[in-house]
Amino acid sequence: MGTFRVIEPSVKAEVIDQIRNKGVSVTEAARNYEINPRTIYGWLKQGVVDNNKNLILENNKLK
Repeated sequence: MGTFRVIEPSVKAEVIDQIRNKGVSVTEAARNYEINPRTIYGWLKQGVVDNNKNLILENNKLK
């Protein structure tokens, strides 16, 4: 089993901003912040409301 740690909301917001607005891939952000990529994908899916954001998720998966 993995370890559990609480990630501050400010870090979460920063990671999401980097991915959505600065073109950082999920894999790269996960490495930089030492967060599991699946956790980041979960955050991104929580915020998906329209189809444009789905394109961002797909684009980052392809990177």
